Amino acid sequence: MAYIKLKNITKKYNKKMVIEDLNFEIKKGSFTVLLGPSGCGKSTTLRMIAGLEEISSGQILIDGKDISKLPASKRGISMVFQSYALFPHLSVKDNILFGLKVRKVAKDEREKRLKKVIKLVGLEGLLESKPSQLSGGQKQRVALARAFVAKSKICLMDEPLSNLDAKLRHEMRIEIKKLQQQLNMTVLYVTHDQTEAMSMADHIILLNKGVIEQQGSPKELYENVATTFVGKFIGTPPMNILNIKKENEKILINNQEINTTYSSRITDDICFLGIRPEDVYFEENNSGLEGEIIYQDYHGSDTILGIQTLNSNLDNPILMRIQKAENYINGDRVWVNWSETKINFFNSQGERREILS
Repeated sequence: MAYIKLKNITKKYNKKMVIEDLNFEIKKGSFTVLLGPSGCGKSTTLRMIAGLEEISSGQILIDGKDISKLPASKRGISMVFQSYALFPHLSVKDNILFGLKVRKVAKDEREKRLKKVIKLVGLEGLLESKPSQLSGGQKQRVALARAFVAKSKICLMDEPLSNLDAKLRHEMRIEIKKLQQQLNMTVLYVTHDQTEAMSMADHIILLNKGVIEQQGSPKELYENVATTFVGKFIGTPPMNILNIKKENEKILINNQEINTTYSSRITDDICFLGIRPEDVYFEENNSGLEGEIIYQDYHGSDTILGIQTLNSNLDNPILMRIQKAENYINGDRVWVNWSETKINFFNSQGERREILS
Protein backbone atom coordinates (compact mmCIF):
# COMPACT_ATOMS: atom_id res chain seq x y z
CA MET A 1 0.00 0.00 0.00
CA ALA A 2 1.20 3.53 -0.80
CA TYR A 3 1.97 5.63 2.27
CA ILE A 4 0.79 8.87 0.65
CA LYS A 5 -1.72 8.67 -2.17
CA LEU A 6 -3.36 11.44 -4.19
CA LYS A 7 -6.52 10.39 -6.03
CA ASN A 8 -7.98 12.60 -8.76
CA ILE A 9 -6.89 15.82 -7.05
CA THR A 10 -8.16 19.02 -8.65
CA LYS A 11 -7.49 22.58 -7.56
CA LYS A 12 -9.20 25.68 -8.93
CA TYR A 13 -8.76 29.33 -8.02
CA ASN A 14 -12.04 30.96 -8.99
CA LYS A 15 -12.54 29.31 -12.40
CA LYS A 16 -8.86 28.86 -13.24
CA MET A 17 -7.64 25.25 -13.19
CA VAL A 18 -4.27 24.97 -11.41
CA ILE A 19 -4.13 21.22 -10.75
CA GLU A 20 -6.16 18.80 -12.88
CA ASP A 21 -6.88 15.16 -12.02
CA LEU A 22 -3.56 14.59 -10.23
CA ASN A 23 -2.76 11.01 -9.20
CA PHE A 24 0.43 9.71 -7.62
CA GLU A 25 1.68 7.48 -4.81
CA ILE A 26 4.62 7.84 -2.42
CA LYS A 27 6.20 4.89 -0.64
CA LYS A 28 6.93 4.94 3.07
CA GLY A 29 10.49 6.01 3.87
CA SER A 30 11.13 7.32 0.36
CA PHE A 31 12.54 10.66 -0.79
CA THR A 32 10.18 11.92 -3.50
CA VAL A 33 10.72 15.18 -5.39
CA LEU A 34 8.00 17.27 -7.01
CA LEU A 35 9.88 18.97 -9.83
CA GLY A 36 8.84 21.53 -12.41
CA PRO A 37 9.05 25.14 -13.58
CA SER A 38 7.55 28.07 -11.71
CA GLY A 39 3.76 28.03 -11.82
CA CYS A 40 3.41 24.30 -12.58
CA GLY A 41 1.49 23.58 -9.34
CA LYS A 42 4.14 21.82 -7.26
CA SER A 43 3.97 24.11 -4.18
CA THR A 44 0.15 24.14 -4.37
CA THR A 45 0.20 20.32 -4.35
CA LEU A 46 2.49 20.32 -1.31
CA ARG A 47 0.26 22.78 0.53
CA MET A 48 -2.84 20.69 -0.19
CA ILE A 49 -1.14 17.64 1.33
CA ALA A 50 -0.13 19.72 4.36
CA GLY A 51 -3.68 21.04 4.82
CA LEU A 52 -2.70 24.65 4.11
CA GLU A 53 -4.77 24.70 0.89
CA GLU A 54 -8.19 23.17 0.34
CA ILE A 55 -8.63 20.72 -2.52
CA SER A 56 -11.40 21.40 -5.03
CA SER A 57 -12.07 17.68 -5.54
CA GLY A 58 -10.39 14.31 -5.00
CA GLN A 59 -8.84 12.54 -2.03
CA ILE A 60 -5.57 12.64 -0.11
CA LEU A 61 -4.77 9.40 1.74
CA ILE A 62 -2.02 8.84 4.31
CA ASP A 63 -1.43 5.20 5.24
CA GLY A 64 -4.84 4.37 3.77
CA LYS A 65 -6.72 7.03 5.78
CA ASP A 66 -8.52 9.87 4.01
CA ILE A 67 -7.17 13.09 5.54
CA SER A 68 -8.62 15.45 2.93
CA LYS A 69 -10.88 17.22 5.45
CA LEU A 70 -8.54 17.14 8.45
CA PRO A 71 -7.03 20.43 9.64
CA ALA A 72 -3.28 20.82 9.19
CA SER A 73 -2.61 20.33 12.90
CA LYS A 74 -4.20 16.87 12.83
CA ARG A 75 -2.29 15.44 9.84
CA GLY A 76 0.97 14.55 11.61
CA ILE A 77 3.07 16.37 9.01
CA SER A 78 6.05 18.69 9.50
CA MET A 79 7.20 21.30 6.99
CA VAL A 80 10.39 23.10 6.03
CA PHE A 81 9.91 26.32 4.10
CA GLN A 82 12.05 28.35 1.73
CA SER A 83 11.96 31.33 4.12
CA TYR A 84 13.10 29.32 7.22
CA ALA A 85 10.18 30.95 9.15
CA LEU A 86 12.19 31.43 12.35
CA PHE A 87 11.08 33.71 15.18
CA PRO A 88 13.76 36.47 15.32
CA HIS A 89 13.28 37.15 19.04
CA LEU A 90 13.68 33.49 20.06
CA SER A 91 16.92 31.56 20.53
CA VAL A 92 17.85 28.59 18.37
CA LYS A 93 16.71 26.29 21.17
CA ASP A 94 13.34 27.99 21.56
CA ASN A 95 12.77 28.06 17.81
CA ILE A 96 13.38 24.31 17.60
CA LEU A 97 11.15 23.50 20.57
CA PHE A 98 8.37 25.98 19.83
CA GLY A 99 6.01 23.42 18.27
CA LEU A 100 6.55 20.90 21.06
CA LYS A 101 5.75 23.54 23.68
CA VAL A 102 2.53 24.49 21.86
CA ARG A 103 1.56 20.81 21.85
CA LYS A 104 2.45 20.66 25.56
CA VAL A 105 5.03 17.89 25.22
CA ALA A 106 6.65 17.25 28.63
CA LYS A 107 9.88 19.16 29.33
CA ASP A 108 11.97 16.01 29.84
CA GLU A 109 10.81 14.64 26.48
CA ARG A 110 11.53 18.01 24.79
CA GLU A 111 15.08 18.06 26.12
CA LYS A 112 15.64 14.46 25.11
CA ARG A 113 14.55 15.13 21.53
CA LEU A 114 16.51 18.38 21.40
CA LYS A 115 19.74 16.69 22.44
CA LYS A 116 19.40 14.11 19.69
CA VAL A 117 18.38 16.48 16.90
CA ILE A 118 21.04 19.17 17.46
CA LYS A 119 23.70 16.48 17.12
CA LEU A 120 22.11 15.25 13.90
CA VAL A 121 22.04 18.69 12.27
CA GLY A 122 25.30 20.03 13.73
CA LEU A 123 23.99 22.88 15.89
CA GLU A 124 26.05 22.19 19.01
CA GLY A 125 27.16 25.42 20.67
CA LEU A 126 24.53 27.57 18.95
CA LEU A 127 21.45 26.92 21.09
CA GLU A 128 21.43 30.36 22.72
CA SER A 129 22.10 32.27 19.48
CA LYS A 130 19.41 34.34 17.79
CA PRO A 131 18.60 33.87 14.07
CA SER A 132 20.28 37.21 13.22
CA GLN A 133 23.57 35.75 14.42
CA LEU A 134 23.39 32.72 12.13
CA SER A 135 24.52 32.08 8.57
CA GLY A 136 22.05 30.95 5.92
CA GLY A 137 23.15 27.35 6.30
CA GLN A 138 22.77 27.47 10.08
CA LYS A 139 19.26 28.96 9.77
CA GLN A 140 18.31 26.14 7.44
CA ARG A 141 19.64 23.61 9.95
CA VAL A 142 17.43 25.18 12.63
CA ALA A 143 14.41 24.84 10.34
CA LEU A 144 15.33 21.20 9.69
CA ALA A 145 15.81 20.54 13.41
CA ARG A 146 12.39 22.02 14.17
CA ALA A 147 10.83 19.66 11.62
CA PHE A 148 12.76 16.60 12.79
CA VAL A 149 12.20 17.18 16.52
CA ALA A 150 8.45 16.85 15.97
CA LYS A 151 8.98 13.17 15.08
CA SER A 152 6.42 13.41 12.32
CA LYS A 153 6.42 10.47 9.95
CA ILE A 154 6.15 12.80 6.95
CA CYS A 155 8.20 15.90 6.19
CA LEU A 156 7.26 18.28 3.38
CA MET A 157 9.99 20.60 2.08
CA ASP A 158 9.19 23.59 -0.13
CA GLU A 159 12.28 24.92 -1.99
CA PRO A 160 14.33 24.79 1.26
CA LEU A 161 17.73 25.49 -0.34
CA SER A 162 16.89 28.23 -2.84
CA ASN A 163 18.24 31.03 -0.61
CA LEU A 164 21.68 29.43 -0.24
CA ASP A 165 24.76 29.83 -2.40
CA ALA A 166 25.83 27.03 -4.77
CA LYS A 167 28.49 25.52 -2.49
CA LEU A 168 26.20 25.48 0.53
CA ARG A 169 23.32 24.04 -1.51
CA HIS A 170 25.56 21.13 -2.48
CA GLU A 171 26.53 20.52 1.15
CA MET A 172 22.95 20.76 2.39
CA ARG A 173 21.69 18.36 -0.28
CA ILE A 174 24.03 15.73 1.11
CA GLU A 175 23.04 16.54 4.70
CA ILE A 176 19.28 16.42 4.07
CA LYS A 177 19.47 13.11 2.23
CA LYS A 178 21.62 11.60 4.98
CA LEU A 179 19.25 12.79 7.70
CA GLN A 180 16.22 11.47 5.84
CA GLN A 181 17.81 8.03 5.63
CA GLN A 182 18.92 8.05 9.28
CA LEU A 183 15.44 8.99 10.50
CA ASN A 184 13.64 6.83 7.92
CA MET A 185 11.30 9.73 7.19
CA THR A 186 8.99 9.98 4.21
CA VAL A 187 10.01 13.21 2.48
CA LEU A 188 8.19 15.07 -0.27
CA TYR A 189 10.49 17.80 -1.57
CA VAL A 190 9.52 20.62 -3.95
CA THR A 191 12.08 22.25 -6.24
CA HIS A 192 12.47 23.78 -9.70
CA ASP A 193 16.16 22.77 -9.66
CA GLN A 194 16.65 19.52 -11.58
CA THR A 195 20.16 19.11 -10.11
CA GLU A 196 18.62 18.89 -6.63
CA ALA A 197 16.02 16.43 -7.87
CA MET A 198 18.46 14.18 -9.70
CA SER A 199 20.97 14.06 -6.83
CA MET A 200 18.52 13.56 -3.95
CA ALA A 201 15.41 11.74 -5.12
CA ASP A 202 14.45 8.10 -5.04
CA HIS A 203 11.45 9.09 -7.17
CA ILE A 204 10.77 12.23 -9.24
CA ILE A 205 7.34 13.53 -10.25
CA LEU A 206 7.79 16.10 -13.02
CA LEU A 207 4.87 18.53 -13.32
CA ASN A 208 3.98 20.81 -16.21
CA LYS A 209 0.96 23.12 -16.02
CA GLY A 210 -0.66 21.08 -13.27
CA VAL A 211 -0.30 17.65 -14.87
CA ILE A 212 2.37 14.95 -14.61
CA GLU A 213 4.67 14.80 -17.64
CA GLN A 214 6.60 11.79 -16.32
CA GLN A 215 7.51 10.12 -13.05
CA GLY A 216 10.12 7.56 -12.05
CA SER A 217 13.66 7.29 -10.78
CA PRO A 218 16.20 9.95 -11.84
CA LYS A 219 17.75 7.40 -14.18
CA GLU A 220 14.39 6.62 -15.80
CA LEU A 221 13.64 10.29 -16.45
CA TYR A 222 17.09 10.85 -17.94
CA GLU A 223 17.35 7.74 -20.08
CA ASN A 224 13.70 6.97 -20.98
CA VAL A 225 12.40 10.40 -21.92
CA ALA A 226 8.61 10.44 -22.31
CA THR A 227 8.17 13.87 -23.94
CA THR A 228 10.19 16.70 -25.44
CA PHE A 229 9.35 18.73 -22.31
CA VAL A 230 11.09 16.12 -20.15
CA GLY A 231 14.10 16.06 -22.47
CA LYS A 232 14.45 19.84 -22.31
CA PHE A 233 13.89 20.03 -18.54
CA ILE A 234 16.04 17.11 -17.36
CA GLY A 235 19.74 17.29 -18.12
CA THR A 236 22.48 19.91 -18.00
CA PRO A 237 22.70 20.89 -20.78
CA PRO A 238 19.27 19.70 -21.98
CA MET A 239 18.53 17.18 -24.69
CA ASN A 240 18.82 18.36 -28.30
CA ILE A 241 15.37 18.39 -29.92
CA LEU A 242 15.80 18.45 -33.73
CA ASN A 243 13.22 18.71 -36.50
CA ILE A 244 13.05 15.59 -38.66
CA LYS A 245 11.34 15.02 -42.01
CA LYS A 246 11.15 12.13 -44.42
CA GLU A 247 10.94 12.97 -48.11
CA ASN A 248 10.82 9.83 -50.22
CA GLU A 249 13.88 7.95 -48.93
CA LYS A 250 15.70 11.10 -47.83
CA ILE A 251 15.95 12.08 -44.18
CA LEU A 252 16.14 15.81 -43.41
CA ILE A 253 17.21 16.87 -39.93
CA ASN A 254 17.04 20.61 -39.24
CA ASN A 255 16.38 20.96 -43.00
CA GLN A 256 19.65 19.24 -43.93
CA GLU A 257 19.88 15.84 -45.60
CA ILE A 258 21.73 13.15 -43.64
CA ASN A 259 22.62 9.58 -44.50
CA THR A 260 21.23 7.19 -41.89
CA THR A 261 20.72 3.50 -41.33
CA TYR A 262 17.42 4.10 -39.53
CA SER A 263 15.34 5.80 -42.27
CA SER A 264 13.00 2.79 -42.43
CA ARG A 265 12.18 3.28 -38.73
CA ILE A 266 10.87 6.82 -39.24
CA THR A 267 7.08 7.00 -39.73
CA ASP A 268 4.87 9.86 -40.84
CA ASP A 269 3.92 10.84 -37.28
CA ILE A 270 7.52 11.34 -36.18
CA CYS A 271 8.42 15.04 -36.17
CA PHE A 272 11.29 15.39 -33.73
CA LEU A 273 14.52 13.59 -32.90
CA GLY A 274 15.97 13.84 -29.38
CA ILE A 275 19.62 13.21 -28.54
CA ARG A 276 21.66 13.97 -25.43
CA PRO A 277 24.76 16.21 -25.89
CA GLU A 278 27.09 13.45 -24.65
CA ASP A 279 25.84 11.16 -27.45
CA VAL A 280 26.82 13.62 -30.21
CA TYR A 281 30.24 13.21 -31.85
CA PHE A 282 32.28 14.57 -34.74
CA GLU A 283 32.26 12.81 -38.10
CA GLU A 284 35.02 12.73 -40.69
CA ASN A 285 34.85 12.63 -44.51
CA ASN A 286 32.12 15.26 -44.67
CA SER A 287 29.39 12.93 -43.40
CA GLY A 288 26.81 13.75 -40.75
CA LEU A 289 25.30 17.23 -40.37
CA GLU A 290 27.43 20.16 -41.48
CA GLY A 291 27.76 23.23 -39.29
CA GLU A 292 30.12 25.50 -37.42
CA ILE A 293 31.09 25.97 -33.80
CA ILE A 294 29.47 29.17 -32.50
CA TYR A 295 30.32 28.98 -28.80
CA GLN A 296 32.24 26.98 -26.20
CA ASP A 297 31.21 26.60 -22.54
CA TYR A 298 34.27 25.37 -20.62
CA HIS A 299 33.56 23.46 -17.38
CA GLY A 300 37.01 22.10 -16.59
CA SER A 301 36.38 18.38 -16.82
CA ASP A 302 34.36 18.86 -19.99
CA THR A 303 33.27 21.51 -22.49
CA ILE A 304 29.88 22.14 -24.08
CA LEU A 305 30.04 23.15 -27.73
CA GLY A 306 27.22 24.96 -29.53
CA ILE A 307 27.11 23.93 -33.19
CA GLN A 308 24.98 25.83 -35.67
CA THR A 309 24.01 23.50 -38.52
CA LEU A 310 23.25 24.67 -42.04
CA ASN A 311 19.68 25.90 -42.69
CA SER A 312 18.71 25.54 -39.02
CA ASN A 313 17.10 27.97 -36.59
CA LEU A 314 19.73 30.34 -35.18
CA ASP A 315 18.19 29.97 -31.71
CA ASN A 316 18.58 26.19 -31.68
CA PRO A 317 22.22 25.09 -32.02
CA ILE A 318 23.11 21.44 -31.45
CA LEU A 319 24.79 20.99 -28.07
CA MET A 320 27.70 18.58 -27.82
CA ARG A 321 29.63 17.53 -24.71
CA ILE A 322 33.36 16.84 -25.18
CA GLN A 323 35.88 15.77 -22.57
CA LYS A 324 38.15 18.54 -21.25
CA ALA A 325 39.46 21.32 -23.48
CA GLU A 326 40.44 20.71 -27.07
CA ASN A 327 41.74 23.13 -29.67
CA TYR A 328 38.55 24.33 -31.30
CA ILE A 329 37.90 27.84 -32.53
CA ASN A 330 34.53 29.51 -32.96
CA GLY A 331 33.77 29.40 -36.66
CA ASP A 332 35.42 26.00 -37.23
CA ARG A 333 33.57 23.96 -39.86
CA VAL A 334 32.53 20.55 -38.50
CA TRP A 335 30.27 17.56 -39.18
CA VAL A 336 28.35 15.94 -36.33
CA ASN A 337 26.39 12.74 -35.85
CA TRP A 338 25.12 10.71 -32.88
CA SER A 339 24.86 7.26 -31.40
CA GLU A 340 21.84 5.64 -33.06
CA THR A 341 21.05 3.53 -29.99
CA LYS A 342 20.49 6.74 -28.01
CA ILE A 343 17.97 8.38 -30.35
CA ASN A 344 14.48 9.33 -29.12
CA PHE A 345 11.70 9.94 -31.66
CA PHE A 346 8.73 12.21 -30.83
CA ASN A 347 5.48 13.06 -32.59
CA SER A 348 4.12 16.56 -33.28
CA GLN A 349 2.70 16.75 -29.73
CA GLY A 350 6.15 16.05 -28.31
CA GLU A 351 5.27 12.53 -27.14
CA ARG A 352 7.80 9.74 -27.44
CA ARG A 353 7.15 7.36 -30.31
CA GLU A 354 10.16 5.07 -30.22
CA ILE A 355 13.65 4.59 -28.81
CA LEU A 356 16.15 2.83 -31.02
CA SER A 357 17.86 -0.09 -29.34
